[in-house]
Amino acid sequence: MVTGLSQIQTAVKSMKLGAFDYLSKPFDPDELKLVVDRALERRRLLQENLNLKSEISSKYRFENIIGTSPPMQNVYHLIAKCALTNSTD
Repeated sequence: MVTGLSQIQTAVKSMKLGAFDYLSKPFDPDELKLVVDRALERRRLLQENLNLKSEISSKYRFENIIGTSPPMQNVYHLIAKCALTNSTD
């Protein structure tokens, strides 16, 4: 957010509403470039994080476990039953 008013309350409110940073006028163009670069890097990292979570989620899906023997089928059944609970016991 760029503003002509340099007030702490406005900066705090802006950040709470989703502003990445707060610059008061007049601002240094180098400072603006730095803020924009940081915002773009943050967006890139958030997207990378989402992509990696999705990749891990699909890689370690229940369907990707190998094993067709009756004992393994029993293990799968137990895993499916336990996965529905929130218990750590």
